[in-house]
Amino acid sequence: MKSLVILLSLITVNAFAAADSVGVFHRPEKVIILVNEHGSHGRLQGFMEAIQAQDQLVWLSEDESIKIQCGRNSTDASCTFRFFPSDSVSVESRSVNAFSEGKGLAKTPYEMHFESSNGDKFTLKVEEKGLSFWGSKKPL
Repeated sequence: MKSLVILLSLITVNAFAAADSVGVFHRPEKVIILVNEHGSHGRLQGFMEAIQAQDQLVWLSEDESIKIQCGRNSTDASCTFRFFPSDSVSVESRSVNAFSEGKGLAKTPYEMHFESSNGDKFTLKVEEKGLSFWGSKKPL
């Protein structure tokens, strides 16, 4: 009976997801950053507009150390950023710092920042000279 009451209470609980999320997955040989966002005027939507992307974006830096994959519809957007250590990508103990010239990619200056409730952070800047990235895990 007690388990039935618990089950019924779980069913009736309304759960709401956050409007955005960011996750930084760090290994010395590779860093993956996942960003999801709900909202037609969100930061990922603005990023894709700044680089004049359509509904899908796949971009690889010249040395292939940075890869961006994004998708969006009218209300949601999601991007995956992948980084390998290189001359343009610095992987630290719990963070990544990267820059790519992004020839022809940066159409309009733009900056976005995400921070999760568990302390993961991600910043991307679209500038005339290229793209800069910074991401980190919560300090131990």
